[in-house]
Amino acid sequence: MRTSEQKSSWHYSQPKRIREPSHLDEQHLHLAHRSRQSMRAPLGLARTRKMSNNYNDVPFGIRAVQRLSRQCCTRFHARRDLLYKMSVFVLTFLAYACYHMCRKPISVVKSVLQGNCSTALAASGQECGYAPFDVPDATTLFGMLDSAFLFSYAIAMFASGFVAERVSLRYFLSMGMILTGVFTYMFGIARTSNIHSLWYFIIVQIFAGIFQTTGWPGVVALVGRWFGKSKRGLIFGIWNSHTSIGNILGTLIAAHYVESDWALSFVVPGIIIAAVGFLLFLFLVDQPEIVGCYPQAGQQERRVANESDVEQDDEEQVRHNDACVISFGYDTSRTVSA
Repeated sequence: MRTSEQKSSWHYSQPKRIREPSHLDEQHLHLAHRSRQSMRAPLGLARTRKMSNNYNDVPFGIRAVQRLSRQCCTRFHARRDLLYKMSVFVLTFLAYACYHMCRKPISVVKSVLQGNCSTALAASGQECGYAPFDVPDATTLFGMLDSAFLFSYAIAMFASGFVAERVSLRYFLSMGMILTGVFTYMFGIARTSNIHSLWYFIIVQIFAGIFQTTGWPGVVALVGRWFGKSKRGLIFGIWNSHTSIGNILGTLIAAHYVESDWALSFVVPGIIIAAVGFLLFLFLVDQPEIVGCYPQAGQQERRVANESDVEQDDEEQVRHNDACVISFGYDTSRTVSA
């Protein structure tokens, strides 16, 4: 017979055995996980509702299309997520093409504003140049306009990216495009309003550069939200051609009106970009979750790039198993192997 002192010493000398997980332990873990989620749910739900009431609502055009499809096209079945992706692709393509379209008229109209007319044309009474650019140092004045646009564009781009992450991109892009169209229109309306102040053109260029910065952060964020990492090279390769398309359209429109009425070289692109901005306000879906489209689980998995990532994953798994042993008294690696 062992004495009490021998029993206690024998008890503490024995190694602690890791208890095998039972059905009750797994149920306990599941309930604890659900309780933690339920505690966070009201805060996340309140934030989601607040955002949906303020910004992330379904666009009016999408609501009209959904209502029309339920009434008239009941037999038509298509992948809803694919249709939304196509609409986002086309709308963002048109949006940034319009941004570039509004940058080209100034380079086409410079020759007319400077007024390099021959003596015969000047004697015939035809319009030759436009003040204040009909001076020998007109290139310096055009350099001031270009500098005003580029400096304001570069500085405002920092703030634009910060704002784009915190507001609805539908409102952000549509308002930026409409205001870009307004200041492009104001540059051309100077001719019909007989405005010859250099500071007027400089201020117009400054504000045009500021609102042009809404384009790139907005469209890139939207394409990233909808298409993710799958086939990113193919999507961005096709989509990025909007730069060349916009430059071509801006040059063609400005060249068409430059000889007859150079004001229309700015007015027409300004009206077009404002109209496309309003189109985005009606039909652009800000996030996939707004219309019930959720990313697939396979797209959210992180891909292992090299062997070092594999080793890091193994170390994280070991630390996770040790934490489970300390907290719940059993080893999760046995459960996985079983």
